[in-house]
Amino acid sequence: MYWIDFYTADKEMGTQEFYENGLLEKISSYSYEYSEHDGHDLKRTVETEYYEDGPLKIQRVIQELKDDIEKENFKEYYTNGFLKIESEIMALNKNGVYREYFENGNTKYEGIFKDDKPIDKQCFYNSKGEITKIETWKYGKIIKTMN
Repeated sequence: MYWIDFYTADKEMGTQEFYENGLLEKISSYSYEYSEHDGHDLKRTVETEYYEDGPLKIQRVIQELKDDIEKENFKEYYTNGFLKIESEIMALNKNGVYREYFENGNTKYEGIFKDDKPIDKQCFYNSKGEITKIETWKYGKIIKTMN
């Protein structure tokens, strides 16, 4: 693997990584925002990864928050370009909407999470996009299932 780092005023602003075949593997860009909370810069990272033969694989935006917590918006794609997974992650846990998709682009699963635990309704679909099951969660437990 080969890479190039980019700097401005002694701060890393970006990186480009390449596969052995010369195609782009990953692009990372960084921006910084001063935090009055603790007196240092909070880093925002935007990463884009590619499959070895060129198509888009992963997009993520990672924002440092106060107290060393990170918030991430994550999307992963199939090689055909359709979305595979999208999620919101806070402090390494799923928080917010989480979705999985079939390779044909239809939704496979959709749910809301808090601290990596499902909350409220979780919907499961078949490859045609029809709902096959709905789970209702409360306090970390399934309270109702509809098929």
